[in-house]
Amino acid sequence: MKKILLICFAFAVAISAKDLPTEGSIIEGVLENGFSYAIVKNAKPKGRAELRLLIEAGSLEEEDDQKGIAHFVEHMAFNGTKHFKKNDLISYLESTGVKFGSHLNASTSYERTLYKLTVPLKNDNLEKSFTILQDWAGGLSFDADEFDKERGVILEEARSRDGIGRRLFLQFRSLFFGDSRFMHREPIGDIDIIKNISVKRAKEFYDTWYRPELMHLVAVGDFNVTTVENLIKENFSPLVNNSKQKPASRQIVEDNTTKIMTLTDKELTSNTVQIHYFDKMDNIRTIADKRQGLIEEIIHRLFNMKASEQTLKDNPKAMQISMGSSPISSQKASYGFSASYKESNDKEALRELYDLIWSFEKYGFSQSNLELVKRQILSSNEESYKRLSDLRSSAICNRLIANAQSGSIYIDYDYDYNLTIKLIKDIKLEEVNALYRDIFKLKDRAILFMHTTRDKISEDEVLDIISKSKTNAKAFKAQKTLATKLLDTELKPHNIISKEFDKSTGIYNYKLDNNITIAFKQTDYAKNMIQIKGFSFGGYSTVEDAMLDNAKKSATWIAKSAPAKFTAIELKKMLSDKTVSASTHISRFGEGVSARGSSDDIDTMLELLFIKITQPKIDDRIINNIKKMLKSKVKQSNRNPKYNFGKELAEFYYQKHPRIQFDTIDSIEVLDADKMLEIYKDRFADMNNFHFVIVGDIDIQTLESAIGLYLGNLPYSNKEESLIDRKYNHRKGTQSFVRHYNNENIANITLTYKSLLPYTIETKAALSAMTSILNVRLRNLIREEKSGVYGIGVRSNIIQELGDKASARISFTSDPNRKDELITAIKEAIEQLKRDGVSQKELSTYREKFAVEHKISMRDNKYWLNMMMHSQKFDIPMKKMLALPKIVESISSDDIKRIAGVIFGKDILQAELLPKEPLPKK
Repeated sequence: MKKILLICFAFAVAISAKDLPTEGSIIEGVLENGFSYAIVKNAKPKGRAELRLLIEAGSLEEEDDQKGIAHFVEHMAFNGTKHFKKNDLISYLESTGVKFGSHLNASTSYERTLYKLTVPLKNDNLEKSFTILQDWAGGLSFDADEFDKERGVILEEARSRDGIGRRLFLQFRSLFFGDSRFMHREPIGDIDIIKNISVKRAKEFYDTWYRPELMHLVAVGDFNVTTVENLIKENFSPLVNNSKQKPASRQIVEDNTTKIMTLTDKELTSNTVQIHYFDKMDNIRTIADKRQGLIEEIIHRLFNMKASEQTLKDNPKAMQISMGSSPISSQKASYGFSASYKESNDKEALRELYDLIWSFEKYGFSQSNLELVKRQILSSNEESYKRLSDLRSSAICNRLIANAQSGSIYIDYDYDYNLTIKLIKDIKLEEVNALYRDIFKLKDRAILFMHTTRDKISEDEVLDIISKSKTNAKAFKAQKTLATKLLDTELKPHNIISKEFDKSTGIYNYKLDNNITIAFKQTDYAKNMIQIKGFSFGGYSTVEDAMLDNAKKSATWIAKSAPAKFTAIELKKMLSDKTVSASTHISRFGEGVSARGSSDDIDTMLELLFIKITQPKIDDRIINNIKKMLKSKVKQSNRNPKYNFGKELAEFYYQKHPRIQFDTIDSIEVLDADKMLEIYKDRFADMNNFHFVIVGDIDIQTLESAIGLYLGNLPYSNKEESLIDRKYNHRKGTQSFVRHYNNENIANITLTYKSLLPYTIETKAALSAMTSILNVRLRNLIREEKSGVYGIGVRSNIIQELGDKASARISFTSDPNRKDELITAIKEAIEQLKRDGVSQKELSTYREKFAVEHKISMRDNKYWLNMMMHSQKFDIPMKKMLALPKIVESISSDDIKRIAGVIFGKDILQAELLPKEPLPKK
């Protein structure tokens, strides 16, 4: 969005007429038939290509009897093409290591259809991938039997979406879409049409709209660009434009009025008011556009900086306030303001929101805060520029697609970096204030209340509140001067008493004189970035039942108060030009810390972590406000069928175990800030039990100096700790739990198996393989063959902290009338797995998927961080951890059969959340 600024220098006007330069690494072209493309060579990650096929046609192109067919056609792309029969396309790609859903997917919106394919570059995968893309563009089979099967899948997808979110959207969409075609072309379509539409009508849509002049292909990856360009020409030049029909209008006419709507829903559990000022959606093609975009970013940051102080007030009516911009369509966007509030505070929340809006509109933002935000943006710009070599192919691909849709330029990296610095330094406060005020000159405005009461707020009341708030707008008090240091006292460095280097793993192991141990791996996987984790066994397992709720909430509540003498806002401002974050947590089995950020800011990062550990506090005002928010949430949670179901299920299955707790008004009232602080300090008082893991791009000497200074000064004691197994005993045998709470005609089914499966790396690897293969089997059986679900998922886990507690869970949603049939089929598939194991083809496909992902993971800081943490936590040698690929290669069908026989044992909980009886009429 942009609006030409009134304050504009002649020089700026002159240079802004020139289009911004496109990034030089991008190869762009258009074939004679109108098919366009963009290619970028990028080796992050190595040996992989990201491919996207954009069709600039969506549900807006549908005729009245075709509603939903654009989305239906997208589904058919995976159900038979010129070169791949039925589901062979998915089977083939999975055999190459591609995961359906994450690497292979598609989506349909009002204005476009997008196909996604991520492939490992091995053998002839690249060539085959372009054959698939060509098939999607012009070679779908539209097999009648497959069409009817997929009809059922789409109906289940529609069913799975048919909840509170969609119900509300269908009511408020007129605020955004007006009388436009968008109002009548929801991408999921018309259920009756989906049930009855013919293959012929689907193919007519495909033939009309899947044509080269409406197509754009993006290819980014570790390949030869000339090879890729030749593949594009070879595969897409033969495509012909078989229709001259123009795409539907994307225009949403402005009505320049204030539209006010109040909505409620029987399942709504929160209260919000949204204010939207609508403007046209513009692209970024000139320096003026870029400048405009930066000023908008500055406005958002300045507004939200002040809005974040809302919870610091005494008894605020608006619990959270924020501002942002979002697209409505390719031609329309919104400046949006929102506030959440407790049940009956709708008018007061609107007033507090407009108090903030009008205060800035009347008095403007402050110069000091502008300078602070400028430093934030310049710091971010600097960090992004340093890490250009880390840009992943998927990120480049997504940006190229977004630019293709919007008509924006993918700006040359060097030019963009330098231009951002120049523009940020040049932007004046009067420009920022002028653009902010221009927002409120927009006449096309919508105000939407969504709350749990049925009280409708009249238009007169709303406009009166807005008017009075504008009249009574007050300037904000001057901000106090920020501290310049996080630490008041100077720390003295401590000794590293032992240091070992393992050449085979590239890991340094340190021990400090306060008994803290540290494992460090130096990497260049992410330039100038470092990640830290630390843990100690204990957590809230060490706390008795009476103090459990305080223990669970302590770290989160303390974080909201900020450590030492600072408020959360002051701390955020002090760190505005730093790329750092740090946090602490207390979980069931342990307490931990984490931090990440720029290697240049290692001292600030560890200082921040140090004060969070050693100088925690709880602000009474914040705690009182959080209590009020939680009480409001408790009152409203009972409106949510899934919440009620989950609560009752847990109480049933764990037989009202005292440590299975849910918030109540009474439990919130007795939360004790002093006890929280006491528990927190106790958990972090003996850091000698902590093990730290550090991974990233940092000089060894710099790191050693930092850990000796900051980690070396952390408190320690002689206390030894471990977790306590509190025995969350569950009901044994076959258990059934059924509740009729759903307001829609949908069944939510979960099958949970509990077992004892002693942990080893080999066992966990076989369990992962079994889970992956069963996921594929159930997808083929329950979704593709039976058309019974949109999605079905299998998850499994061994609670390693407890040694042998394992579980497997299968979840899906379906037509309530078919649930028993599908449950029976799933159980039969499990019995077959336990009896026969898996085929060598299935094992080979899984190994290929694992190998592809593992190769990429091994060049990822987060993966190493978690692997090293796992090694330290459970005393598993890193050499054993790194042997995982060999372990996966050795998994046999008998291994999986054995694992299945144990994990799918006699302890099974069949949980069913079903529609109310009888189902309410719509």
